[in-house]
Amino acid sequence: MSDPTKRRDAQIIDPSTLLKSKVGSGGLSDHVLQRAQSMLDNASTDFKPLAENFLDSIGETHAQAQSDLKAGQLSDGNHETLINTLIYPSLELKSHGAMFQYPAVSRIATNLVKFLEVIKSLDEEALEIVEAYHQGITLIVSGRIPKEGRIEGEKLYDALNAACTRYFDKHKS
Repeated sequence: MSDPTKRRDAQIIDPSTLLKSKVGSGGLSDHVLQRAQSMLDNASTDFKPLAENFLDSIGETHAQAQSDLKAGQLSDGNHETLINTLIYPSLELKSHGAMFQYPAVSRIATNLVKFLEVIKSLDEEALEIVEAYHQGITLIVSGRIPKEGRIEGEKLYDALNAACTRYFDKHKS
């Protein structure tokens, strides 16, 4: 994706260091790290229902934005609210995809977040791109595209990336 100017950034919250001051500093032993990694590798938590919740959220927000757009009810504030509402589940898919060994979901969701961070508004074409990302991630989560996403995932990623590039080329400021 080309690198248009970001319009939205994550808010960085500097957490309190109260707990750190109580326990001190230092790293974790290799043994503790190996046990933690083993627990993650052998976890029985299923990514699919978790991802489906985030995908449902994206789908519902997308449908609301389409409805509002057709009714002519999208103001600047509504655009921002809906874009931010789309960013949250996309970020969750990005991070959970990586944690549950779904690198294709993580990579594609990362690109969706980047797209949402720079668009000015949710026009018809932007909504089509959001829907394409939604459908692509759904294909991976449902197992119709392998979660590792080698060839099929790369083709999907490239196609979505190309759509974003065309969008930004058309909507240069």
